Amino acid sequence: ETSQHDVQELNRILFSALEHSLVDTSGSGLIHRLYHGTIVNNIVCRECGNVSQRREDFLDLTACVCGMGSLESALWSMFVGEEMFEGNNLYRCAKCDRLVTAAKSAKLQELPPFITMSLLRFSFDFAKCERYKETGRYTFPLTINLRPFCEQ
Repeated sequence: ETSQHDVQELNRILFSALEHSLVDTSGSGLIHRLYHGTIVNNIVCRECGNVSQRREDFLDLTACVCGMGSLESALWSMFVGEEMFEGNNLYRCAKCDRLVTAAKSAKLQELPPFITMSLLRFSFDFAKCERYKETGRYTFPLTINLRPFCEQ
């Protein structure tokens, strides 16, 4: 029986199989050393300034191409732009102990020697209740400076 996987799932299956086959060898931990990175997610309360921080490990990054023309613009949206919690979508601040407006952001904290980027090319059309694939032009640089997307 065969099953269909997207490239991100295939990558994870491949990494898992490689790590399993390298146990108790000099290559043990190779995937972790080459591909492991960390993202730090921050939520800042706009009332008291309290910062809630959570670290997240990754072996690959997923960039949404919806409405984006390039990898840089997707990364800018992911790691420079802020998501606001306001209106009907408030955040419960642990310090204020109530629902407040807040800003959520993410930054790359630790970069691995190699980064695998998966493109999220599927969107959902709520009017038609169906999934569709983004097919527009998308550009990639030959080299990229990730410093603007990193925690300083």
